[in-house]
Amino acid sequence: MEKDEAEDQPRRVEMIEGGTRIEQWRRDGKLHRIDAPAYVEVRADGGQSMGWYRDGKLHRVDGPAWIDIHADGSRSERWYLDDAPHRADGPACVIVRPDGSRVEEWWIAGHQVKERSFLPTSTASASDSPRRRPQS
Repeated sequence: MEKDEAEDQPRRVEMIEGGTRIEQWRRDGKLHRIDAPAYVEVRADGGQSMGWYRDGKLHRVDGPAWIDIHADGSRSERWYLDDAPHRADGPACVIVRPDGSRVEEWWIAGHQVKERSFLPTSTASASDSPRRRPQS
């Protein structure tokens, strides 16, 4: 897939009182960027937020679509596909607090999974392991 040269520069740059800088890449008025975040916010305290968007929707296949890094050392990562929280190989929301403790939420196709059960790995057949339906 070819990268549009215009995508290398943000369509909108905003400086907010207090030193926060927000950069946005847009296509047809919607947040959009291939292979990099379309929304980047850098705060004066050193915190950052980054969002990967495709056609105005939070979307990233190879990592979290939204990342927040705070000055106190806390961090959150959220995985989305087509604007719905989704991650098949781990928690779709991970929050790491300054003390290192973690909060995890598991989501598949926009539905929160309360009971974690996984399909067999590629080396096992579907009949080797029972399947449980996720609870919404």
